[in-house]
Amino acid sequence: MQCRLDGFTFNRLKPYDKWETMRDEASRLWRDYVSIALPTRITRVALRYINRIEIPLPMNDFKDYSLTGPEIAPGLPQGLAGFFLQLRIPIAETSTQVIVTETIEPITESKRLPFILDIDVFREAAYQVHEPAAWDVLEKLHELKNEVFFKSITPKARELFR
Repeated sequence: MQCRLDGFTFNRLKPYDKWETMRDEASRLWRDYVSIALPTRITRVALRYINRIEIPLPMNDFKDYSLTGPEIAPGLPQGLAGFFLQLRIPIAETSTQVIVTETIEPITESKRLPFILDIDVFREAAYQVHEPAAWDVLEKLHELKNEVFFKSITPKARELFR
């Protein structure tokens, strides 16, 4: 948990349980934060998941795992030692923003390519501190995050989670 006079952040690293466990712990800590910091309003509700997907090597095509990714111009060597890709996607109907960041890390000793799929979903709006509206938004953001995740990876990538 990170607390400042102008913000509250709750993080969970591996191992983590399910969404409900994380949400409930964040809610409990939020109530503690509110009782101490006495914030007057909420201006941004966000949810961010940084996924590390270890792709087995050798790999024929990155698109076997990710539906969004780097594309090298034809005629250039097709090997890739690294990349950083960031997309900012506005969702006008819900006044929500999605930031999808993709990169790779160095190959592991077990010959896997760590693919980082970072999904940040947020809504900037004014919410009352003691009203459930911000928590309702957080639930919607969780649904959106899941949608973005599953629409970003292939069935072959999903198999890596079994």
